[in-house]
Amino acid sequence: MRAHIRFVVAATLVALIALTAPAPAQSSAGGREAGYWLADASGRVESRGAAEAYGGLSGTPTHPVVSVASRPGGGYWLVAADGGVFS
Repeated sequence: MRAHIRFVVAATLVALIALTAPAPAQSSAGGREAGYWLADASGRVESRGAAEAYGGLSGTPTHPVVSVASRPGGGYWLVAADGGVFS
């Protein structure tokens, strides 16, 4: 039951973050370019397109990373299966 509650809290947090996500990154030419991040279960993050790379987790999480969400003002949060949030 606790795992279910943590999952619901983490999913709600990710949804709220997605609603307040910043606009797409600006290119050096001044136009808008799309970009995104890919996170694997160990917390390694790869950037694609115009998304900036900020690195991944320095250690191994206890539970797998299940989501990545952009932070207002830049960067991202990683959310683990147990509800843990890493920045």
